[in-house]
Amino acid sequence: MNKLHNIYNDDGEVIDQVEEPHPPQKHELIREFLKEEETKQVLKAMIHDRDEEKKLIVRQIDDTIRNGLDADYRDRWGYELLNETLHKKLAELEKDIFRLKGYVYRDTKHAEGRLKVEEAKSVSIDTLLGQPKLRAGNRNWYNCIFHNEDTPSLCVYTKDNSFYCFGCNKWGSAIDIYMHQNGVEFVKAVKEMTSGLSTTIN
Repeated sequence: MNKLHNIYNDDGEVIDQVEEPHPPQKHELIREFLKEEETKQVLKAMIHDRDEEKKLIVRQIDDTIRNGLDADYRDRWGYELLNETLHKKLAELEKDIFRLKGYVYRDTKHAEGRLKVEEAKSVSIDTLLGQPKLRAGNRNWYNCIFHNEDTPSLCVYTKDNSFYCFGCNKWGSAIDIYMHQNGVEFVKAVKEMTSGLSTTIN
């Protein structure tokens, strides 16, 4: 119960009592701050900068793959390691962009949608793809589902549950795998993956 304050008349008699208002909570202050149009413009500029950085990393990944294919066999592991590092940086950047967009377009519907997307991304890619052709530490290798091949070039990184194909340069999350396997769009894929309708493809 809040603290009560007395209200007096001119004769010094208590005529009423009022509750002391709650001090604003941290999340309420943040919400008010994010409502400011100037704040939103700053956040949108940050999103734009990260989108540009994302494009740069994608180009670096493409260059790394081409150089790795042209390199001597003994040097290819270095390009593979660099590519893996860039891939992880790209994943972190996408999470940051998603977080910033959540601040700009924050509302209950968006918050619920964001939780659903994160839940869908957490579905194990290995569960969707089935038995890997090769296991190597925290990486599992499969024949790519995005192009025809006999030698596995699609690598699943089990630490962050993401994938990258060294054959066709396709990369992404469990949602991308599910969309391709089932021929559905992003929204439907998320809905099905979070309602227990996702399937294992062997």
